[in-house]
Amino acid sequence: MDQMKTKLKTNLIIMEIVFLLIVVGGSAVIYSIFAAPFYHNAKARLVEQAFEDIRQMDLSDLLDSDWEILESYEEEHLSFIISDEQFQPVYTTTTRDPEGTVRRNIEILKDQYSKDPQVIHHSSRSYEGVRLMGIVDQGGTSYYICIRETTGSTYSAFFYTEQFLVVVVILAVILGSIVMFMLGRRITRPIERMAVISKRLAEHDFSARMQEETPYAEVNALARNFNDMADQVQYYIQELEKEKSKLEDRNVRLQEENDQRERLERMRQEFNANISHELKTPLAVISSQVEMLQILPANQEEKRQYYFSSIREEIDKMSEMIRSLLKLSLAEHELEELEYREIDLSQITQYLLLKYDALFRKKEIKRICHMEQECRVLADQSCVEKAMSNYILNAVNHTGAGGRIEISVEREEEKVIFRIYNEGSRIKEEDLENIWNSYYQAQPHDYHAGLGLYIVKTVIVLHKGEYGVINREKGVEFWFALPAFDGGEK
Repeated sequence: MDQMKTKLKTNLIIMEIVFLLIVVGGSAVIYSIFAAPFYHNAKARLVEQAFEDIRQMDLSDLLDSDWEILESYEEEHLSFIISDEQFQPVYTTTTRDPEGTVRRNIEILKDQYSKDPQVIHHSSRSYEGVRLMGIVDQGGTSYYICIRETTGSTYSAFFYTEQFLVVVVILAVILGSIVMFMLGRRITRPIERMAVISKRLAEHDFSARMQEETPYAEVNALARNFNDMADQVQYYIQELEKEKSKLEDRNVRLQEENDQRERLERMRQEFNANISHELKTPLAVISSQVEMLQILPANQEEKRQYYFSSIREEIDKMSEMIRSLLKLSLAEHELEELEYREIDLSQITQYLLLKYDALFRKKEIKRICHMEQECRVLADQSCVEKAMSNYILNAVNHTGAGGRIEISVEREEEKVIFRIYNEGSRIKEEDLENIWNSYYQAQPHDYHAGLGLYIVKTVIVLHKGEYGVINREKGVEFWFALPAFDGGEK
């Protein structure tokens, strides 16, 4: 808007200056160039006419009418010097010393006189003007005629007039610029207002309208048309917004339906992959035990019962695994609400340590526990137990006989943190980010037992918590943190 406004006002002022320079300045230039030549030509014609009139006179005996003609020319600032061939004065404009005037202007310059004279422009330090020096023969006598026009005062007037015109041009440009600036502001103010209102309309402020009463009929018509256009634009935009809202609602519904189908398909594929992967080991164990039953002699009933018991145990494990994976898959895809309730991670940790006490004793692992009381969170207990169990079993599997495991549950600010540290080999730096992926394979004995860590990650993310792993000097520490709960609603 400012750029448009400045350009319009500037153009108006420039146009005014150019106009004044053309009209006033041009007039001054034309005057300075052509005024003097025009004046010379006019005087030259007057001198020629005066010479012709003198030719018609009887110079030997001038009449009163002849004197009147000569005096009328003198009123036009012409001067006359007429003498006979003996250089005796016949008529001179100046009455003082006529003989000396004839001698200086005719007798001395007689060679410059001719019977077919031409008007010449003469300029010198003492004289500037037009002059005619001619000879007229009458009655056998030659008469010398000198007609001249002194224009010294006229040329001085030309000089001062030119200076005055320069001043006039400068004042006209200054005053005209001021006037045009004021008129330009008056003309451009409605246009500036229109630019402001058009910007407000572009920002969907349809309350803005142009004032239709200005000093200019054209601007009033433009304002009315602009307001009509704004009304139409407002109507069409409102209609478009309504249609846009309908389309957006329709697109949201279609996107939700499409996302639902994609989640179902992804859940089905992941569940099938998880089941296929996790069932490989127990099915291989069952298959080998069935083969052993087939070749076992009939008299070894004790071993037969052992294999049957082992097969049932593997089947129970498979059933529990399928239920856990199904529940985790449903929760991960938000197709089943988790059963949130208040639980104490310290109590759950103590329960799991009792549950896996045999594993610790079998490998002679030393346990060091630090558990604060009242470490309460709002969570699904079965999912959290699964994540904690995976951490504990993972630590046991990667701790050598006679090693040490440290377990802690503590509250820090608004979080409850579960940590488990085990002595053993550290995790390679390039594997720290990948061990949380499902079915990640690095080395056969690295930290990625099946879906264990992936399940931990999924459970903690669903509970809006944090998780991680840290390489210590002599082992590895896994941890997760859940928001602390102090009662009230979730």
